[in-house]
Amino acid sequence: MICATPRSGSTLLCEALRQTGVAGYPDEYFGPMHVPRWREQWDISGSRDYVCKVLEQGSTSNGVFGVKIMNLYWAHFLNTLKQANYQKAPSEYKLISTVFPDLTYIWITRRNKIRQGVSWARVMQGMPWIWQESKPYIPKKKPQFQFEVIDHFIAETVLHEAAWQEFFARNEIK
Repeated sequence: MICATPRSGSTLLCEALRQTGVAGYPDEYFGPMHVPRWREQWDISGSRDYVCKVLEQGSTSNGVFGVKIMNLYWAHFLNTLKQANYQKAPSEYKLISTVFPDLTYIWITRRNKIRQGVSWARVMQGMPWIWQESKPYIPKKKPQFQFEVIDHFIAETVLHEAAWQEFFARNEIK
């Protein structure tokens, strides 16, 4: 499980892992903005079927599974697992371990929080999340940078990273 925050480099990491063909196919299968697309593409409605399909689609032929989770939608992720009838687990860690046994957690963080905040601000102004083409992205208008907005995104990032650290510490995850 790639544990991430926006604009941390997690998409690049996931793409690199996917390209190996042996490290699972990590993607944001549980991101609320992505779930409708996956459900439609896979023609799935129920949460249990959805989780089973995620396990299938996120696994390489050697059985390695990969997924990326943003702390932004942690609650949505857990609710999906609970709706899939895994709710008997006494803690979120046990719930996750029930669905994804032998899970390894990889926490990705970006050292330069200012650049992360600026990147997040640019995306919110229309810059693409990732480039799909080989030619450079040329914005339609010059991005506007406001200290308060960038500072807000930096603060959000710090809060989300602290939540990841708390989860790891509480569950003795290294």
